[in-house]
Amino acid sequence: MHPNVFHDVLDGLPLTGWQVVQEADGLRVLLTAGPRLSTSGVEDRLVERLRSAGARRTRVRVEVVGAIPRTPLGKSPLVRARPPDGS
Repeated sequence: MHPNVFHDVLDGLPLTGWQVVQEADGLRVLLTAGPRLSTSGVEDRLVERLRSAGARRTRVRVEVVGAIPRTPLGKSPLVRARPPDGS
């Protein structure tokens, strides 16, 4: 799925960053933001946007985190696959 699907929903929120983690049982969406972030309805909006883009039933979990994980090169990709070992 193209990251624009997520931009459509997440860019309107008061976020400092986000990342989608592809997992075996669905997607985990990590959000970083100031104290005024309300995640109410974000999961539902993401599921609906994914469905309208052609995705089948996809489990989406939204988590507010202190920081988005970075690669060893210091990058924080918008979408990443979870390593097979689950870390």
